[in-house]
Amino acid sequence: MLSKVHVIVTGAGAGIGKEIVTSCLSERAHVVACDISEDSLNELKASYSTNKFN
Repeated sequence: MLSKVHVIVTGAGAGIGKEIVTSCLSERAHVVACDISEDSLNELKASYSTNKFN
């Protein structure tokens, strides 16, 4: 379990980056997601209802 881990994911809006975000959130890590596409990040954020997603 990664509940005390903070993770920064670049390219988080799609592909491997998105999968890394999903995996880390499922392990309860605190995730900071970065991507050049604001729309992709907004879609990603909307798909999660957790306060550990920034």
